[in-house]
Amino acid sequence: MMKFGKFEEFAIEAMVEDYLEVPSAMWGRMRVWVDGQSFGDIDDPNCSLYCAYSGFKDTVENFNKLADEKLNSLSCEELYHKVDEVLYGKWVDDELVDEDTTESPEDYLLHNFLTNWGEMFDQTNKCFIFKASEDKLRILQASDYTDEAHVNEYCCSSMMYLKTVKEFLQWYENTEAKLSGKDLLV
Repeated sequence: MMKFGKFEEFAIEAMVEDYLEVPSAMWGRMRVWVDGQSFGDIDDPNCSLYCAYSGFKDTVENFNKLADEKLNSLSCEELYHKVDEVLYGKWVDDELVDEDTTESPEDYLLHNFLTNWGEMFDQTNKCFIFKASEDKLRILQASDYTDEAHVNEYCCSSMMYLKTVKEFLQWYENTEAKLSGKDLLV
């Protein structure tokens, strides 16, 4: 099991399954920690790690786009529900309501965090990531899927997030090269 970062602030635990042989894709397990809270099921075997790799890579490459002054003025609940509705639609009494919105989902996709990032996060309620300030990231997660759900806020330093994610990305790329057999060609 590889561990990157600090559990009490921001960390990633990841591994590939022991039985994998060259050539193979990256099948394994993962869990993410933010502000002492764990996200994901580390005991769920044979999960694709690529979607999480891709999601983390996008956040690093577009890190400054995670900041948005107009979003920072909203409460946790307002911010969570605004982004959730733009990305996933507004639900009323278990029905998707067709609302006209002038906002483009593409403007908010980068804020998606862990949702659809792999099977290990299937039981994790939707999360969104925001750069609250130069040195602080906010992860928002609703306690359940109702409109009345409490929104939890978990925070970490931008520096710890970037350092940890870059270490994970490097591990992923090195391990993927070994499993694909690419490192044998050099």
